[in-house]
Amino acid sequence: MSNSELLTVEPLDLQFPFELRKQISCSLYLTNKTDNHVAFKVKTTNPKKYCVRPNTGVVLPRSTCEVLVTMQAQKEAPSDMQCKDKFLLQGVTASPGITAKDVTPEMFSKEAGYLVEETKLRVTYVSPPQPPSPVHEGSEEGSSPRASVSDNGQASEFSFQRFSADKVEPQEGTSEARALITKLTEEKQSAIQLNNKLQRELEQLRRDSKRSQSGIPLMYYKPAAPFSLCTCPCRSTPTNSLILPQLSKKYSNLRLLASKPSSHPRFSFNRSRVITAVARVEPEHLGDDGSSKEEDEIVKEDLSLDQQREKSRSQFKKRVVSGLGIGLSVGGVVLAGGWVFTLAVAAAVLLSAREYFELVRSKGIAQGMTPPPRYLSRVCSVICALMPILTLYFGHIDIAVTSSAFVVAMALLLQRGRNPRFSQLSSTMFGLFYCGYLPCFWVKLRCGLTAPVLGRSWPVLLGGQGHWTVGLVAILVSFCGIIASDTFAFLGGKAFGKTPLISISPKKTWEGAVAGLVGCITITVLLSKSLSWPQPLVSTIAFGVLNFLGSVFGDLTESMIKRDAGVKDSGSLIPGHGGILDRVDSYVFTGALAYSFVRLHGV
Repeated sequence: MSNSELLTVEPLDLQFPFELRKQISCSLYLTNKTDNHVAFKVKTTNPKKYCVRPNTGVVLPRSTCEVLVTMQAQKEAPSDMQCKDKFLLQGVTASPGITAKDVTPEMFSKEAGYLVEETKLRVTYVSPPQPPSPVHEGSEEGSSPRASVSDNGQASEFSFQRFSADKVEPQEGTSEARALITKLTEEKQSAIQLNNKLQRELEQLRRDSKRSQSGIPLMYYKPAAPFSLCTCPCRSTPTNSLILPQLSKKYSNLRLLASKPSSHPRFSFNRSRVITAVARVEPEHLGDDGSSKEEDEIVKEDLSLDQQREKSRSQFKKRVVSGLGIGLSVGGVVLAGGWVFTLAVAAAVLLSAREYFELVRSKGIAQGMTPPPRYLSRVCSVICALMPILTLYFGHIDIAVTSSAFVVAMALLLQRGRNPRFSQLSSTMFGLFYCGYLPCFWVKLRCGLTAPVLGRSWPVLLGGQGHWTVGLVAILVSFCGIIASDTFAFLGGKAFGKTPLISISPKKTWEGAVAGLVGCITITVLLSKSLSWPQPLVSTIAFGVLNFLGSVFGDLTESMIKRDAGVKDSGSLIPGHGGILDRVDSYVFTGALAYSFVRLHGV
């Protein structure tokens, strides 16, 4: 029993009567010692092994709550019957009227200032209760064991010997059981080692089978093998065939035959998946002829692995095709400039804004805040799409942004039937800034900076100006730098990634970030030498660093939004890539940085 101020926990040691292949439950009683509601949460170091119901809840004042802890069926018994698993019970005072649905993880955060009471619980294994010993005929219930006395007053030798035998038999049975358990454990460990070895050999054979279409050297068969893989009576034939009696009944396609006579026999097989199933069978079922369900599950698992590989190949093809199509289209739009470039940016902004407001309304974000009304989200998406067009027409959008913010704020304040929330205003204003205002810098960079850089003209393929401008060169260098940053970061992370970069994006590593920075600077320097901008070398390196930082910051910002929303992709518009926002997240902040650099560079 614990001595905490909020909850009395009984017992402090969770005792499970350990039995193999059987679920075992243990009850935990929580008593509220106060006159307030107490919210609790139960954690464990091994959540896959235990099931706690309920793991969160509320204990009413001066009442007791039962928590049922169930341990999943175990296939192996620990050698010393010791368990290192731990449980942690957290309790915190809650407001009156709170229910179990209102309990959130933030209530147990010490960083938020809550007074959290913690109780640690241990897990111990105990022997299961033994059935009562049978009572022999002629013995009296409740009498103590003693030698019977004959009529002449002497102890009966037969009765004394029978009592001694009864005492010795249970001890001998226990020792035999222990010896049998030890022997079975050793055999099981040996079978596991053989199973792992066979799996490694089969994995090597799969790799070899891709290189050759002929017979594959599966194994070398020796008649005088010192051990056997299974308990079935496997035997060889004069034709160097391996006969598997029990397996042949279930796996009609399994056949191991010598491919050709030689000093080292080589065996081939018809179905690699069937042999995989034999290698993956549980060690304790080797030689067992009644495990059809497990065999079906193994075959289904192999089929699912093949489907996953095929799906990944198809996904990669889609990514390559759609990536090439987007790259060629974006290149033509950038070279065209003018209204072609502006309308393309406006279309991308419209789709990105719609995806952003859908993320805001998703279940993961909407649970912690009140999203803006749907009609207002659509209006804001249209406003964001108009901002690049107004930028091209007027040269700036300061008045448009201010007017849009005023209209949106008034629409939220004057909505009927609902009280406006600050979360609605903040998410809407950030959407206007993130999806509408920031992309306008690309229009200002491409169409507003018309100073010539090169002395030669470029072929006018899609219309636009007939010379290379600072804005055109800056956009080409920025886009290529962002692509190089993403590509080198991906390759560097795959090859050398070990140190996580940030928690909101677990797959990103410091090694990948360094590789992305090096790749971005390298591409920027090479393009600056070819296009004669920017100069000198220090400015070129600084421009590459700015492009890298803007790319990473934009990527992490969208990762944070998707993580809160609980989704992997912002949409599914682009095959193999996700949504528009997934593709342009690295470009959102980079446009403002590139435009500021060019203006500070004296253009």
